Amino acid sequence: MRDETDIARDPRPFPAELMLWLSPAFPTGAFAYSQGLETAVAGGLVTGRDDLRRWLSSLLVRGMLWSDLVLLSLAFRAGTETEIRDLADLTLALQPSAERADELAVQGRNFREALLAGWPELAPSFACLEDRPAPYPVAVALAARAQGMALSDALSAYAHALISNALSAAIRLAVIGQFDGQRIHRDLFPVVGKSVAAAETATEDDIAAVQFAADIQSMNHETLRVRLFRS
Repeated sequence: MRDETDIARDPRPFPAELMLWLSPAFPTGAFAYSQGLETAVAGGLVTGRDDLRRWLSSLLVRGMLWSDLVLLSLAFRAGTETEIRDLADLTLALQPSAERADELAVQGRNFREALLAGWPELAPSFACLEDRPAPYPVAVALAARAQGMALSDALSAYAHALISNALSAAIRLAVIGQFDGQRIHRDLFPVVGKSVAAAETATEDDIAAVQFAADIQSMNHETLRVRLFRS
């Protein structure tokens, strides 16, 4: 039987809201985007499980997904409304392609609308961005902070959601099957953990996306003749 001492030692529970907000069931439209993966598959850069694992690991360590994590962390820790507004503008300005910028703007808008439909009390958290887009990582940061969540939880949930979405895209592109998708996600857990830990204390100087292949594929996607995805 558990006593009060055991209960006191229990780890802090993971916020249930994050499990919903960053799940495929939350209507952000994440299923419509591949961050350039579709072009990479069409061009033969990603052909199977090993290629895909390396591709996603690179995005987490030094690519656009790493930048997303840093921007989420900065928005979460922002001290003033001016900082938040500047970060929202910076997030879109840093994107390597028009489709990628549209992805973050549209998902951020959808996230905010869906969030406020269920949690209208969080509306004041977004007041400083009423005149401009709230890019997805910034929107998630503001919502998590307003609910008193831990930054590490928000970063971890966001990273795993992005990986899940990319794996879902790869399955639909017939690069891997569902079982391989689970194996890749499992293998990426240590990479996610390291990137999340680094992003917690990152500064603007740490925003560095040097995964040029992914950036180029994101740019080239708009000219792909047959497309399943919007990015």
